[in-house]
Amino acid sequence: MEKRYQLRPVNSKQKVVVIKDAQIMTVEAQNSLLKLIEEPPSYLQIILTVNNPKNLLDTILSRCIVIRAEKIKADFPSSDFDDAFKEFIEVINMSIGERFDWFSSNQMKFKDRSFAVEFLSRWELFLRHFLVASVGVSYALPLDFPKKLSTKEWQENLVYLKEVIEKIRVNNANISMGIESFLINLPVFSETSDLK
Repeated sequence: MEKRYQLRPVNSKQKVVVIKDAQIMTVEAQNSLLKLIEEPPSYLQIILTVNNPKNLLDTILSRCIVIRAEKIKADFPSSDFDDAFKEFIEVINMSIGERFDWFSSNQMKFKDRSFAVEFLSRWELFLRHFLVASVGVSYALPLDFPKKLSTKEWQENLVYLKEVIEKIRVNNANISMGIESFLINLPVFSETSDLK
């Protein structure tokens, strides 16, 4: 198995390895994987899917970023879904200044904490879709996949947005500051964007 990982990618800068149901690996197999996880080649991204992170060795878990993929409620009408996706694409294509203008013009809506959480949860759904698509997995959502970011970058954006949502939902964080920080940290796609 290690020999396959040592082969550099031919058609892209990165190679992504997805190990499904990693919790069924034996302790020996997990220990063997540990060396690769500790010092992966610069071009290699490793994704482990598990039903529960506690089913992995602590030594592996401590070297991974855990992204919980609990089901996102997507019970909004399809027209609302389409509108939300179009707005997400518009915002992601904006410059930082344009994003702040967009947020200023919509700020009154975001004063309602439950609206803000629901709105950002839709964006989380889109980011999760792009993350999954970035590793070549087909997905149920009828969304075009932008190839501009690497799997790691989609992952970082998703993790950051999940933190913002959690702080707004649970910690009673300042909604405006949370959304503004996400808008700043989200990469700017406006020049030569394939997100249109």
